[in-house]
Amino acid sequence: MAARRATDSVSAGRRVIEHIVHAGNRAMRWAALLALVAALAVTLAGCGRTESYRYKLTLAVNTPDGVRRASSVVEVMFWAVSIPERGIMHRLRGEALYLDLGPGARPLVALLTSYLHPASTRDYLASRKALRWTRDEGPGDNILAELYGRSSAGLMDEVARIARIRGPHKISPADLPDLVTLQTSTNRAA
Repeated sequence: MAARRATDSVSAGRRVIEHIVHAGNRAMRWAALLALVAALAVTLAGCGRTESYRYKLTLAVNTPDGVRRASSVVEVMFWAVSIPERGIMHRLRGEALYLDLGPGARPLVALLTSYLHPASTRDYLASRKALRWTRDEGPGDNILAELYGRSSAGLMDEVARIARIRGPHKISPADLPDLVTLQTSTNRAA
């Protein structure tokens, strides 16, 4: 994403330089050059450190026909920003896990969130800590701490540390993201 922003900045910079070269007025050249420098400063100020980790969620369910398994790989990306405010943005990229349970059974879908059964608390911070999976971050801080241990490092260093860890980690059924089933439609149009 930062590479795309940098490429867009370069092409915009080329257009400004062409305009400066063709401008006949000396004051116009200086104004255009100043605008170019300001645009580059703003663009580069938004480019910061980027870290990400991937996880593979595998779901196994016992059925009368044996164990059915499905898995999905999800990436969680974090990047530092400084405009309009300093901070760390994050985004989750992946798809829900779809598990076919066989003929006559409704499929099971593991969503990437856990909003269906929110904690019964009125305190925002307490409910945020109780939230196990989120739409933008995937597994919450509490699950990550249980699986990989806590670190005193900053968030970006923590994400980089988690990205280097390999191997399976088992989570309890209570820690799973929301599980839903799909109902078959009985209304068939002719």
